Amino acid sequence: MKLLLEDIKQYEIERRKDCSNNWVSLGQFLLPILSCEGLWATILFRLGCVFIKVRLPVLAFILSKISRIITGNYIHYKNIIGPGFKISHSNNVIFAKSIGSNVHITTNVTVG
Repeated sequence: MKLLLEDIKQYEIERRKDCSNNWVSLGQFLLPILSCEGLWATILFRLGCVFIKVRLPVLAFILSKISRIITGNYIHYKNIIGPGFKISHSNNVIFAKSIGSNVHITTNVTVG
């Protein structure tokens, strides 16, 4: 959960740069979740990590496939990704290897 909150902060920072008006705190939290496919992929990946920890890899695999179908991104369910992960302009992003913290990825990137 801590990693996911760090990931969401990366999207909030970008939204604050784009918009000059002040949003309510709930809006700052919900708008990136509803509007950013890269964050959808990250949320599904982090949820899959929870399933790996509780020894349910089949559910993690299924979430990985759902993420691929919905967002067009493939993040292997056994990867290790540090906090602050962000996918901008989500399309055709593939991760088959583990990466570090505070990584910002754009369209058509393949790692691994």
